[in-house]
Amino acid sequence: MSIAVLQEKIRAGKTPVALGLAPVLEKINPRIVKSFENMFGDAIQTKTESLRYHCTTLLDAVEGMTPAVVFSAAAFLRYGYLGLEVLENLTHIAKGKGLYTIIDARTTDPTLWSYANGVTVVPYLGSDSYDVPGDKSAFVVLRTANLSAGEVQNLMAGDRKLYAAVGEQVARRGETLGGCIGTDYSLDVKELRRRMEKTFFLLTDCGCEAASYGFDELGHGALVVNRDIQWAEEPAKAMEDAVREMKKWVTIV
Repeated sequence: MSIAVLQEKIRAGKTPVALGLAPVLEKINPRIVKSFENMFGDAIQTKTESLRYHCTTLLDAVEGMTPAVVFSAAAFLRYGYLGLEVLENLTHIAKGKGLYTIIDARTTDPTLWSYANGVTVVPYLGSDSYDVPGDKSAFVVLRTANLSAGEVQNLMAGDRKLYAAVGEQVARRGETLGGCIGTDYSLDVKELRRRMEKTFFLLTDCGCEAASYGFDELGHGALVVNRDIQWAEEPAKAMEDAVREMKKWVTIV
């Protein structure tokens, strides 16, 4: 599905928030882990099945409440091929619930994740690292939230910082590509929106205020990824609260 399909899902539900799934075994309910430990013992299956159960429960809880789900590939790949199998299975479950599926893989080969609707890509091998078929989407990682991000992303490329220069290259490719922005620096989000007026933004690690600068005047052009919901005691309520809070900053028409 193209980014245009994702935008339509957001508009239809008036919901600018996606469920972010980056499960950590140590945070999963110990009773869940224990139940699989009783079946598999101290084996990798205990960990991967705990992740599968935890994420499936969350997908059930927020069904019909969000347009999309964003899976962190690293959270699953640390468990090898069994973790990869769980990630693929969860992607198909999410699709079955009508969710737009994005894998946050930070990859240089988006074809490896063809079973998802979209994938995040790292652009520094050149534009061929984010070539995807027309029915898929790629979100090019431009600005990230890790502490040392500025050591590279803020390097000057002519009169612009590197992340802005790459953003302009992405924008010139048209509306088939999106930008992935993970920072709570409002000025950086504003700068990228100024340079990439028509590009769709996937906003990770952004607070509501910073994220609001990624949307246009109609509340279009962006989606906020919320990873806190996955640890809530009542995920459905947490999703409602997250959407309500974001709507204080953005009105979708």
